[in-house]
Amino acid sequence: MKDFLLKTSIEEVSSPCDKNLYNRAHSHLRKLHQQANEKRKAEKIASLSPEDSSVWKQARWCTGDKFHMPPHYNHKNGFHPSGKSRSKRRLSKFFKRHPIDKIEPCKPSEIVRIIGKLKKGKSPGIDGFTNLMLQRLPIKSIFRLVEIINAILKFHHFPKAWKTAIVVPIIKPGKNAQDPVSYRPISFSLR
Repeated sequence: MKDFLLKTSIEEVSSPCDKNLYNRAHSHLRKLHQQANEKRKAEKIASLSPEDSSVWKQARWCTGDKFHMPPHYNHKNGFHPSGKSRSKRRLSKFFKRHPIDKIEPCKPSEIVRIIGKLKKGKSPGIDGFTNLMLQRLPIKSIFRLVEIINAILKFHHFPKAWKTAIVVPIIKPGKNAQDPVSYRPISFSLR
């Protein structure tokens, strides 16, 4: 048993019995880790007090800006204050264009296929629907969803809630923090 616990990954475990034991031990350790984290968070919350302003410090930390984006940098000329006006011009040009092609309405079979490919562990959007909830929709709800999507395509109007998210740029490892290409956008839905 000691030799088994010393193994570091499931790939090194050869027999099915050992894999089963490894998976159980890993699951048990994950649960213990989660319980310890929850206990630590509960103790931290219990220790907060309005008298010493720790409640307000914690609230400020939770709602504050956690990321500072450095200014855009151009390798030739240095910093660019005109980047903002260039972005505005490009956005206005984009929004002035009108779609030329007629969009073909979607079919319920397409929606069922796409919903079936969704990953189950992802966080819900602003509406609170998880991917698992979408995958368990009754057939009538899928037909209603198809009607909504086809109306959106027909009238070229997306609900504001479907376009709302917090986009946080995450720097790629080992990249220049002043170069915009060095960031990868991650979006968090608002609730």
